[in-house]
Amino acid sequence: MTPHEKLKHIFSPLDLLVVEKEYQYLFPVDESPDVPEELYNDAKMYLSCGEYFDRNPSVWRIFLGDKTKTDSNRWKNGILNYYRMVCMPVIVPVDQDRNHISMTAKFEILVINSRHLPEDAFEGVKCAIVKTQFGEFQIAPEDSENTE
Repeated sequence: MTPHEKLKHIFSPLDLLVVEKEYQYLFPVDESPDVPEELYNDAKMYLSCGEYFDRNPSVWRIFLGDKTKTDSNRWKNGILNYYRMVCMPVIVPVDQDRNHISMTAKFEILVINSRHLPEDAFEGVKCAIVKTQFGEFQIAPEDSENTE
């Protein structure tokens, strides 16, 4: 069963899907690392899908139920500032000019909204877990080098 089929047929509309995705990129040494543009694009895809996207937990924390349009500067600034606060970059020096940055972002989506995600939404994710009142269920495998 694909993650989309599981979301449509197994889980309740008010269960919570948490998608975890890792980002790796290079950043100049003399600048403070910022969230990558790819993270914003992913956040927009995950957090603005569905009829009730403004009820997704992350969106609710940022905008407190205010109906903010997803193509506005307020939306972009709110999302970027939220992920700047919650994503801690791991910085590894590469050379004198660049640092390697890696950070992990979690996108929290109500299952009723996640049913409107595109088919490729789970490609490249570290893991996707659905939290229910009965426990947590992984629907997308974690990319791991551990083969135990």
